[in-house]
Amino acid sequence: MAANSNPAHQECDNESLEANERSPCTDVLSELSNDCFLDVLSRVDHNDLDEMEQLNRRMCRLAEYSRSKAAKIQASELFLMEGTEFKFMNDDEEYVLNDKVFRKASGDDQRHFKLITWNRAMSCSFTMPRPVRAILLKYSFAKCSFTSIILDCNFLDLLDQLEFREIDIIHCFFSTNMSISDRKRFSSILLAAKPRAIKLNFPGDAIGIDEEFLRDYASSVHLPSLSANFTCSNIVRPNSSILETLSKFGSISTDVLEIDSAFVISALKKRLRAKSSGSWGLIITSDFTQNDIEADLEQDLKYTSLGNNWHQLAIAGTRHNVVFRRDIDPPYPFVANFQE
Repeated sequence: MAANSNPAHQECDNESLEANERSPCTDVLSELSNDCFLDVLSRVDHNDLDEMEQLNRRMCRLAEYSRSKAAKIQASELFLMEGTEFKFMNDDEEYVLNDKVFRKASGDDQRHFKLITWNRAMSCSFTMPRPVRAILLKYSFAKCSFTSIILDCNFLDLLDQLEFREIDIIHCFFSTNMSISDRKRFSSILLAAKPRAIKLNFPGDAIGIDEEFLRDYASSVHLPSLSANFTCSNIVRPNSSILETLSKFGSISTDVLEIDSAFVISALKKRLRAKSSGSWGLIITSDFTQNDIEADLEQDLKYTSLGNNWHQLAIAGTRHNVVFRRDIDPPYPFVANFQE
């Protein structure tokens, strides 16, 4: 009888030959059919199968325990918007969620995850199917964007497990059931994630986004970017300690703070020394004059009046400068642009 007369054996042998011709980095096992695995396992005895079954159970448990420490896959952007759809931009895969069943789908060069939103009513609690959550936790996102969703404890539980380098939370609402401590947990999660850029813009108050938050954020990330605006925010009027904090921000725009104009000018000069581009949009207590700007001006800083209430400070002999003014238009009476 000819060798490998069994069709399943022949298929396995053919696939093995093809595998030998591939790169040593090729994932061959995932390409084998179930018939091939069944053929291999049918050649061993029950004792071997018992050993393999026990090993499989141990590996499953260890794999689950290791997930919290395992390196995550790099991905580009995660979008979640109430009432429309969810997209996860990634270069490697595309999945579609329909009726709670994932299926792989072909796509163009800009592949992504999509799923129909699961939380259409703003009064509903934020929920997420477990398969979706499990997939998201495998990735480290360059950016996460959340729009028009409920910020409740379920959302915070998810946010606490996500990895991201930038985050936008726009037109979202704190749940009416959220306590003060829960809202402060929200700001604690943002600080722990240490994103290089945070954008918060939604109705409500700024509980947890205060002078202490700014200090901790600016100390943990190099030249971070923060945009924080709330329709019902209580204005905080910090003391001179804000000078050091403010000078560490690459970009900042917020209606949470009302800052003494003298502190802003001093922080502006110090921020210019970072020699990095960025922008500020702030609420200040009063206008300032040329004398205020030139007070205690160091020798290597050059002041120029640009007219129309615009001013410039530049580091002599370099292209590094900042152009700023006290603006008459909302939302920020003080604007500044740092240029390299």
